[in-house]
Amino acid sequence: MFLFPNIFQNSVFALIGALTCLYYLIKFSWKLLLGIRIYVLSKFWRTDLTYFGEWAVVTGATNGIGKAYAHELARRGLNIVLISRSLEKLNATAKEIGRKQERRTFGPLSLWHLFLAAIQKWTTG
Repeated sequence: MFLFPNIFQNSVFALIGALTCLYYLIKFSWKLLLGIRIYVLSKFWRTDLTYFGEWAVVTGATNGIGKAYAHELARRGLNIVLISRSLEKLNATAKEIGRKQERRTFGPLSLWHLFLAAIQKWTTG
C-alpha cells in the first residue's frame, strides 16, 4: 500500500523526528539564553547611559512610569529635564530627585507654559 519500503519510511520518520527535536532544542536554548541575558547579566553589565549624553527628557515625570523613569535615569547618572502638566507636582518631583539622587534637574517645565511659548513664537514669526 505504501510507495516506499518499510525501512525507508522508518528512517524518514526518524529524520523528521530528529529534526523536530533539534528545532525545539534550539528554540528552548535561545529563549533560555535571552532570559539569562535579560534577568541575570543585566544586573552586572549596565549600559553606560552617559555615552548618549548628559541629559534625559522625561515626560509625565510626576506620576507612575514617568516618575520611575526619572528616578532610574538620575540614579544611573543622567541629569533630568522634567516635563508634565502640573507645576506643583513637578516642583516636588524635582526636589525629590535632587535630594535622593543628587542630580541636576532642569525645569520643571509645565506643558502649558511650553505650549504658550511655542504659540507666541509661531505667531510672532
